[in-house]
Amino acid sequence: MHTQAAEVSTVILDAHTYKVYRAVTDTVTSNPRLRIISRDDHKRVLSFISGTSKVKMEVDSLGEVTSKITVSATDSVQPPAKTTEVAVKAIQGVCKKLNIKCTVEEK
Repeated sequence: MHTQAAEVSTVILDAHTYKVYRAVTDTVTSNPRLRIISRDDHKRVLSFISGTSKVKMEVDSLGEVTSKITVSATDSVQPPAKTTEVAVKAIQGVCKKLNIKCTVEEK
């Protein structure tokens, strides 16, 4: 979904929430081009800077072994397509770390 304020992407994964959040934190902390600006492990929320984009990733539990990642990305410099790319790459990195196949659905 695109709003004027942010690009928002979501993904539903068949994985435990703690594993998904751990993959989020591992993905972000292992990438030297990303700079963490805030982290709340209790709420499973991580915000970081990627170039000129500010990205927030939040992991929620939808069931015993089902999780949802919501990624919102804003950028005052780049066009919306570039901001969407940042959000999608973040989710793809998490899926790769969890060894889960994720595909992008265009709407």
